[in-house]
Amino acid sequence: MRKASLYLKTGKKEGPLCLFIHGLGMSHHIWVNPEESKVLGGRYPVGLFLSRPPGSKKNMEEPKRFSPGTPPSVLKTPLHDLQDRGYTVLAYSQQRPVGSIEVLLEEIGDILDEYADLTRRGIIFITHSRGGILARLAIQRLNIKKTLGLITIATPHKGSSMADMARLLLPVTKVLYPFFARSEQGTVKGTIKRVMDFLSSPAVKELTPHSELIKGIKAQRIKGIKVLSFGGTNPTLFTLYKWHKDCMKYRKVFSIPEILTGYLPERMVPDELKKGKGDSLVTADSAVAPDAVAHYNYSQNHAGLIFNRYLRKRIQQFVREL
Repeated sequence: MRKASLYLKTGKKEGPLCLFIHGLGMSHHIWVNPEESKVLGGRYPVGLFLSRPPGSKKNMEEPKRFSPGTPPSVLKTPLHDLQDRGYTVLAYSQQRPVGSIEVLLEEIGDILDEYADLTRRGIIFITHSRGGILARLAIQRLNIKKTLGLITIATPHKGSSMADMARLLLPVTKVLYPFFARSEQGTVKGTIKRVMDFLSSPAVKELTPHSELIKGIKAQRIKGIKVLSFGGTNPTLFTLYKWHKDCMKYRKVFSIPEILTGYLPERMVPDELKKGKGDSLVTADSAVAPDAVAHYNYSQNHAGLIFNRYLRKRIQQFVREL
């Protein structure tokens, strides 16, 4: 394990070890230095998916023609909260973040072998997205001394239709391009293509509801440990704005996934992409962990859930009470 891909801050040995596992196509920076984190296969800064509408001309020197919005200046995660309270926290980057789950399971086994002795009490897994599936498999298959708890954030316990979305939405994207000016088409095409490439990756296909991985894990209970889960209900991932001189402000050009789903019949839109039902990649229903003592949904997209202040408070309380 490369030291640069791992973050460790030791706390009280009588306390638990809080092991943070990131999701598909991410790195440990999502927990430790989210401002530096890249998502969707390491292509986009996470702040892009958390941005607010850009300001008007008076608070900008030279407005750019296009803007993805204004990202947050400071991002706090559950790792920061627990570290500040004296817990031992460990986060690592998967060497192959879009690799198969079996490869990642071997890797987490090595991590546990090396660092499990940092605690006398046991381990609490705090996970995002596919990281929750990985933690469940580790708990079931590996000889872990003691697991106290499992926290899953936007984990597709019942699978996700992400891979099917690319097949469904690709024809729609081709219909949309003529509606944009020639100068805008390159920006629109590039953005949509990268999202589609990610959704079509083998690692994403491994998470479909009919995959052997998901069918196997759905049939297994989580016994002997306390489980807490969270889901998101706002599918908007990204919004592009264009500067308009006539009103001296930015106006929305399009949002993803709304620009795609708006041209589909309601019955064809996956729940992952419906407001109130999904976070763009995972449905709120699929995010409910089996045997969870509690589950909470927040109006955030898949990446934004990690930074939700109410979620962070729930996690602090859960860890404190274990």
